[in-house]
Amino acid sequence: MIVDKDQNVIARLRRPVKPRKSTIKSLVRRHIPDVLVARQNGKTWSQIGEDLRPDDPVKGDTVRKSVARIGKLSTKTRPRRQKTASPELLAEKPQMDAQPVQANPFGRRVDPIRGN
Repeated sequence: MIVDKDQNVIARLRRPVKPRKSTIKSLVRRHIPDVLVARQNGKTWSQIGEDLRPDDPVKGDTVRKSVARIGKLSTKTRPRRQKTASPELLAEKPQMDAQPVQANPFGRRVDPIRGN
């Protein structure tokens, strides 16, 4: 038997290409309207998982979590902007008489030489 050093490479190149599996999240995202309609019609999550991939069924809990995450992403709202004081509002505030701040006898004293 003659063994060529490139025999393994030739054998690998002759293999049929395996189809790429997509993620479950992308699979659910593509079929989200159908999944929601099926859920309203009374199908369980595991039945929906079998419908999405008949050859390799997706677990029901995985489908449920994916749908919940997709729903949360679509309903994300922008954070509220903090209101800042306008110059007009600042001008309307009465100026309080500034009293000198007295040192707190119970406060911690900081030593500037040590830096603590």
